[in-house]
Amino acid sequence: MNTLNTYAPTGTSNEEEEIVEAIAGLFIQPRLEYDSSRFCKLATWHHVSPAVTLVKLKTALFYVTQTCSLYTSSCMLKLDRQLIELVTTQGLKHQSQPQPLSISSQLALSDLPQDTRTVIRNLSIDPDLEYLVCCPDCFAMYPETSATPNRCSHRLLPKEKKSSNPDETDDSVDNGPMLCGAELFRHSGATRSPIRKFAYQNLVHWLARLFCRKDIEEALEETAIKSRSPYDSSAEMFDIQDSQTWREFRGADGNQFTSDSGNVVFGMFMDGINPYGNRQAGKHVSVTFIVMICLSLPVSLRYRPENIFLVGIAPGPKEPSLEQTNWILGPVVEQLKSVWYPGMKLSKTPLHPQGRSISAALLPFFADLPALRRSLGFASHAATRMCSCCLLPKSDISNINEESWPPRTLDQHKFWAKKSYEAESLDERDEILLEHGVRYSVLLELPYWDILKFHVVDAMHNLLLGLLKWHCQRFWLMSDEDDEQAPKGVSTKELRDLIAAASSPLPHDLSSTLSQLPSTSKKGKQRLTEDTEVDQVAFRDLLLGNSSTSSDDDFVPHISSAEWGGEWVAPSEGKIIFDKTLISHVNSLLSKIRIPTWIQRAIPVLGKASFGRLKADEWRNLFTVQLPLILPSYWNDDDPACLSLLHNFAHLVSLVNLGLKRSMTAKRADDYREHVQAYIQSSLTLFPDVELAPNHHMAFHLARCLKALGPSRAWWSFSMERLMAQVLKSTGNNQLGQMEITYQKTFGRISNLRSMLESGSFPPSLDPVIRQIKALYDPIPAVPRTRLNEPTRPLSEKLFKQLIIRLNERFPLATHKWLESDKWVALSSAESPNFAPVNSRAEHVKNIHVDDVIFSTISSNESNCAIALKPHSPLKYGLIHSIFKHTRRAPGLLNSITDTWVVVHPLVPIPTVNDPYKGFDKYHMTVALRRINNLVDYIIPFSDILAHCAWLRYPAGTVHQTINYETIALVCIDR
Repeated sequence: MNTLNTYAPTGTSNEEEEIVEAIAGLFIQPRLEYDSSRFCKLATWHHVSPAVTLVKLKTALFYVTQTCSLYTSSCMLKLDRQLIELVTTQGLKHQSQPQPLSISSQLALSDLPQDTRTVIRNLSIDPDLEYLVCCPDCFAMYPETSATPNRCSHRLLPKEKKSSNPDETDDSVDNGPMLCGAELFRHSGATRSPIRKFAYQNLVHWLARLFCRKDIEEALEETAIKSRSPYDSSAEMFDIQDSQTWREFRGADGNQFTSDSGNVVFGMFMDGINPYGNRQAGKHVSVTFIVMICLSLPVSLRYRPENIFLVGIAPGPKEPSLEQTNWILGPVVEQLKSVWYPGMKLSKTPLHPQGRSISAALLPFFADLPALRRSLGFASHAATRMCSCCLLPKSDISNINEESWPPRTLDQHKFWAKKSYEAESLDERDEILLEHGVRYSVLLELPYWDILKFHVVDAMHNLLLGLLKWHCQRFWLMSDEDDEQAPKGVSTKELRDLIAAASSPLPHDLSSTLSQLPSTSKKGKQRLTEDTEVDQVAFRDLLLGNSSTSSDDDFVPHISSAEWGGEWVAPSEGKIIFDKTLISHVNSLLSKIRIPTWIQRAIPVLGKASFGRLKADEWRNLFTVQLPLILPSYWNDDDPACLSLLHNFAHLVSLVNLGLKRSMTAKRADDYREHVQAYIQSSLTLFPDVELAPNHHMAFHLARCLKALGPSRAWWSFSMERLMAQVLKSTGNNQLGQMEITYQKTFGRISNLRSMLESGSFPPSLDPVIRQIKALYDPIPAVPRTRLNEPTRPLSEKLFKQLIIRLNERFPLATHKWLESDKWVALSSAESPNFAPVNSRAEHVKNIHVDDVIFSTISSNESNCAIALKPHSPLKYGLIHSIFKHTRRAPGLLNSITDTWVVVHPLVPIPTVNDPYKGFDKYHMTVALRRINNLVDYIIPFSDILAHCAWLRYPAGTVHQTINYETIALVCIDR
């Protein structure tokens, strides 16, 4: 039975059943054979005139990527045609005699269309889209045929189940299903056009096109070979392809699915976005993207537009509800079912000219919390069953003992999902949702898909936009209330009344009333939640201060950061942690922090208008780079409450750093879980009046995802949200109902055009042109300007001696020793064969580029000069003083060896007694306080550098009165 039949409501009319069956006929059915030869032919351009090919590419490029209108691009096309004809007949000399077009030139020009749409068709860059009529009210889908009714005939469930007892039946109330009845078409005379349409891409067609690219087939083969290695729980995972889930995923035949290069694995992302952005007031609309990422491709190819499958963009102006989401997921689920088993056979591919069988499967589903719950049929994060991974009720959100959480099971989930689908009323469905947190999802139709294992906690939303933002706004009570307009002045009469009221005793009835107000200090009583006007409380205390004062009972003995014993001491009740004074102090230092230039979105000022609108990257940089350099020295007064706040903060930074690591191990996942446990446990003690958010609970479940699926970068929303923003900029169409299809079509054209340009199948004469065209979307890397025969100069005697020592330590020879060339010359003929001479001349440079990362000398760029070194190095931190390239030749080798070396000024530890940063060595925060040793130059090979550091200078006496010399606080950015 077709999927749409499965989730069509019970009591469906015959007419609606016919419509559902008609829609089913539009879906891709399992195919054993697919003629892919036409895609292989697209890779051949040698039979076409290079000039004609260039004009076609230029026309398509400007029309598709530069939002050039159809009229303008067609005019340019005609002008280009006339230009070719003019040059062919008259040449480039101004006095050339016109010559008639040759037969071959006429044939070549006949291949050049006069309309842009014909060019698009000739290049075959249009995506293969299927269209459905979409109900503007309930999202029900219909085929666009003459049989489709004018009004939506989808039956909606009644609120209450109709009673079977005739004595309880009210004839005046019809509790049976009712029709949606929304208009589906606009009418203009005898013609009609859909009010709203939904376009989805043909997966089989897209896969055939993908496999007909030689570079893709080669990349998939490499992935398959790598995936055949058994899973090693002790190994480091750099991608989902290294994970246990990947290595142990079985196909329909029971064999490892990922070990065959013909089997591809996808991840699915779904989210809504305002196509008008946040700048246009009044346009609060949303369109919903459904995107699939081919995880079988290496990361270097995975996120290129030509390798991303944009399933569809559900039309606005509102996002679909839980049940309505099934309508837009139905088409892709049907396609996924057909390509899973029995799969399909392509007639021809570059590496398999006789054809090959291919299959596809879906593994992780990732989105932010609201989109994920809506897409998969789980209850909202604000519901009783707030969690999609377990059944812990929201009332027990402070329970952080994972072993006590009631687990979800797949069998029970499917059972209640089926019950929800079979429900005869909305009340019955809502009751199931309340008790079990389940609604029916069409993704359950995939026979292999485990909805509990394969949906993930999105690290970007959970950690950066969830925990960090909550910590700032709710735990630290930081707000931007100062940005509000100043209140109006108080009149003299009002001021006198206030003074009189303040000097009068509190009325007895008011005292009793105040005593009955709900407390906010203990569990079970009223707490600050998301709906509480916490910013008003913060602003009040900023103006009036806190009335509580310390007493002898609050005294705690002197404790240093390094000696903190682990006892959590809460701040005084109602205290604003991030008050106006601290914000001012932070802002005074933010501009002084030297942050590597490859770090984007490091905020220059905290608070004011920017606060509350920080991007995920900005939250990350604030908490993991900027604040770790500032807070330890600010909260350095040995106050036990301040020390508790610092260590609570350190646990938060540690779990974020671990959760977002580019690589993952079982040990790191366990460390992440420990820091989550410690952070939330300490937060319950330090901030007893602030209730935890669902994101705190979900952070525990993220540990399971890290262990099962590897580093979060393979399944987080960062890249997908950037993709959505790029797609929305690809066209000028801003009319709802049309823009979604225009976005989809334009993205498909751009993707196919890019893959064509990357094919390398154009005539050699077009190579310079192709490089220039590709530079529009993939800029050509700038080549540093270097003079020919770059002058070199000798190293100082001191550095040269160090270099010889390092060469013999790091690059020893089997039968020789490296030796200064001037000393080698002085050796006897019997001694010299035992040594290899080394010249002292070196080429000095200011910067070294590694992809987008630049390492610089301190005189060239202070932001890029601080480095952390690998564990085997005798130094831990340093500032780059100079960089040089040195060339040597080993005995018996014809080719010389060139290495890059770095001269650093060591950053040495300071006495730990008064070092406020020393107590955080056990955390994954990698922050330290050091002193520059400018008297020592230490040479290391460039390969010894582990990562950049951000750093901040502290003048003498500013960190602690006993530290009477300049120090540097630094944080290692090893991601």
